[in-house]
Amino acid sequence: MKTMPAYRRGRRVFTPGERQQNGPCDQCLSFIFTLLVVIGPPLLVYITEFNRYCTFMSLSDVIDMDITELSGRAHALSQSKAQPNALKEGSPVHGQTKRYSATTYDPEMDLRIHSSFLLSRKTEYCQWEEIRGQSCEKCTRTASSSSGGRERTTTTETYDCNCVTTFDYIKSWKPYRINSILFDQPAAHHNPQRDPMPSKKFLSKDAIVDFGGGRRKEMNGDAAATAPTSSTVRAHLAPAMLRNGIRNTRQRTIKWVRNGIPPVPPFYARWIPDRNRYDDSNDLFHIMNNNKNNSNNSNDDNFMYVGDGYFFSPYKASNTERIFKYFMQYLEGTLLDWQIGDLLMPISCEAGDIRFRYTVQDPLSSISILGQVSSSSLSTSVDFDIEPIKVSSHSGKGTGRGRSEAEVGLVHEGIHSVQDMIIAEDRDSLYKSLIFRVILLLWSIWITAYRDNILIKKLFRLHQLESHSTNLRVLTPTRIALTLCIWCGLVGLTWSKIWGIDLDSSMLVFASVIFGLYVHRFPPQPFLSGNESKMKND
Repeated sequence: MKTMPAYRRGRRVFTPGERQQNGPCDQCLSFIFTLLVVIGPPLLVYITEFNRYCTFMSLSDVIDMDITELSGRAHALSQSKAQPNALKEGSPVHGQTKRYSATTYDPEMDLRIHSSFLLSRKTEYCQWEEIRGQSCEKCTRTASSSSGGRERTTTTETYDCNCVTTFDYIKSWKPYRINSILFDQPAAHHNPQRDPMPSKKFLSKDAIVDFGGGRRKEMNGDAAATAPTSSTVRAHLAPAMLRNGIRNTRQRTIKWVRNGIPPVPPFYARWIPDRNRYDDSNDLFHIMNNNKNNSNNSNDDNFMYVGDGYFFSPYKASNTERIFKYFMQYLEGTLLDWQIGDLLMPISCEAGDIRFRYTVQDPLSSISILGQVSSSSLSTSVDFDIEPIKVSSHSGKGTGRGRSEAEVGLVHEGIHSVQDMIIAEDRDSLYKSLIFRVILLLWSIWITAYRDNILIKKLFRLHQLESHSTNLRVLTPTRIALTLCIWCGLVGLTWSKIWGIDLDSSMLVFASVIFGLYVHRFPPQPFLSGNESKMKND
């Protein structure tokens, strides 16, 4: 597998005269982008705050429940004297254990990973990427305008002219596919769009956890077997419990080496902790044999293990596709376009190549689980199944919608009580909402600091001025007050809509009104630029 990126220089297009204005398609895309920039951050803040509200209310319902402690530790929220076999379906349970087993399976590769709860396949594609740039010169011209036929003003304005548009291409591994049909030179930089192994996650379907005491030996004739003691509870984790992964557990990359023995790192890397997981390469023999059989059947999507955790499939173009590509290169004039960057092609990947590697969540220590009893298992080795707790999801006090069903299933690495797990989940949702609040604050600063701010001009009725080159002089206190007015108003109204009218939302709305009054008292003032002011005095 080749990893060296390749670079090719595309065409240089010179456009004399004034830079051409954007066409209807570009204007439409520009409008859509501007609309997303304007309404995107407030909408994201509303969605994040709504999810924060639903998470908080769901966790509040769980913490008020009578939860049965399976491991018998003192950190339980409440103790139940009932035996585990007598637990009813839907009973909330909590447990902490160091004894568990789980396997994940990728059916497309027929690969099974032991001692793992969550397996992720991360695919990368060798693709060309077009980098478009434009550089223009600055030209000046004199423009005259009259106001009502009385005065005639002359202004000197600058504009972009003699522009040069450059097209450069870089070929490297990307986590996504790039459509090359809109490239300036699509034939010379064609990106095949095959995707036989997309990125995907696989949850363990046979995760078993043991709570309570140890295991005792049973003698059945000449064979010795182990069976759980009377104080041991064995439960099966439903895949829905692992949907959000295991908190505090790293995603480790799997690498297959001989006998599963980690290689000796070089001297410069011995100070860096190795967080990879090493499995025995003998586990891949059946995959290699299947790929050899498929290669005889002219299957182009065979993946071979090439080391460093990567499975690789080279792209093989058909003769018809190759001839058609040469014909299109002849039409666009790139058939004989040889460059120095082409010397790196033998050590660079081919556009269309695919590689992927696996990452796994396999906690190395104990785990804590919070869920509910699903049903009594028919298997003698498992007492019951554990699934997420079903609670009523609140849709917000001001949304006018009813209550729906939500699920709370938590799996954390380490020994944690019910209160610690709920507090940790609530803290995660709070941090996520704080991040988007900061983004909204930065967006408010950008909105008020934009030089040619049309919103401010219309807000203070400055868009009716005769001179189009009029600038705005906004004092720093006014700019700060306008920023806080927008931020406090949006956050306060969002809280009032979701949480209902309370002290916090009322204070933010009140602060927004106060800042708005200050901006109204000291509004932005228009002023003429230096050249226009000098010409007007003349």
